[in-house]
Formats: sequence, C-alpha cells, structure tokens
Amino acid sequence: TVVGFAITAIASVVIFLPLVIAIWSMLTTPRRYYALVEAGCWGRWQEVIDSTPRLRGRISGFDLDMRLATAHAAMGRFDEGMAICAQHANNPEVPRWMYLMHEAGLYEIVHRFEKVIDCHRQAYEEAPENPSVVLAFAEMLLVQNRELDLARKLIAHGESLPLSDSLEMLLPFHNGLAALNGNHDAKALDLLRAAEATLEPRAPTSAPARK
Repeated sequence: TVVGFAITAIASVVIFLPLVIAIWSMLTTPRRYYALVEAGCWGRWQEVIDSTPRLRGRISGFDLDMRLATAHAAMGRFDEGMAICAQHANNPEVPRWMYLMHEAGLYEIVHRFEKVIDCHRQAYEEAPENPSVVLAFAEMLLVQNRELDLARKLIAHGESLPLSDSLEMLLPFHNGLAALNGNHDAKALDLLRAAEATLEPRAPTSAPARK
C-alpha cells in the first residue's frame, strides 16, 4: 500500500541518514579545512573565525584554536588570541615544544620579537632533536639578524637529523638566509632561487608554498 511504502521509505531515511551525513562530512571536511588554511595564509582573518565552528569535532581542537587565536591577534585582539592559546598551556595531549612554537607565532604578529625568540629557545630546549623546532629557531634568529653563529650551528644540526620532504625542501631557504646575513650575496641569491624552484611545483596545491 501507499502507506506501507511511505513507512518503509521513512524508515530507510532514518536508518541511512546518519551514514549519508557521515560520508558527506568526510568528503567536505578536507575541502573546508584547506579553505581555512588558505584563508589564514592570505590574512583573511574574519573568514578563519567564521570557518572554525563548522570544523569543530572534525579537526584537532588544538589546531583550530591556534588558528583562531592567530586570527584574533592579527585583527588587533592580541589578549583574546593569547587567552585562546593559553587554554592549551597545560594540555597533556599537546607537546610543550608545539605549544611554545604557536605562542611564538602570536608574539610575532605583534612584533614582540624578544618574546618570539624566547619561545623558540624554550621549544628548542624541550626538543633539541626535533628538526622542525631546530630549523624554526634558526630561521627566526636569521630573520632577526641575531646570534648568527648559533643560527648556523642550528642549521648544521638540523641537516644532520632525519628530515621530512617539506623540511628538506626548505634547507636551501635557510642556508640562503644564513648566506645573506653573512654578506655572501651571490651565494644567497643562488640558494634562494633554488628554494623557489623547489617550492614552486607545490604552489598550485599548497597555500603555504604559494605564500
């Protein structure tokens, strides 16, 4: 009967709707997350703030909070951003070095570079064999033109560690900065061009590479 068919149809919807929603969520989450990363890379901070709630429960809460904190700080609400960040200061699921590097990023937005370097130094003390930490500390010292001997030692140490493909590609950039700060302009130019050539193929699919 029509009524029986309707009841069966409704029951089927009730049974399969959660599965459909789950599949749709899995399909759309990567696209939404990529859009969030893209917005952050290009400083579309209100878009970052507006996008965050849709990803809650699907993406790491720490990751989302750090992007949200960065957006608030960049929009002139540093205290609000730092308050969001500080919620994870004692989070047992977040390595201390990782928290410190994100905290450094907030201080960098407001140009408090002494605090930035201090955070990177603490992160390095927490994880001296982590190549991401080592090279990030070296890069910040080079960008700020401080403790250049230490920066070079950090790069050399980083090169001796197992590196991901992404970090491997950034080595010419770090060495280029070191050469530039050492007034080796021709060498710096060659290295920075090599870095650009290495990163360029990733640009179409990677917002950080385009940036």
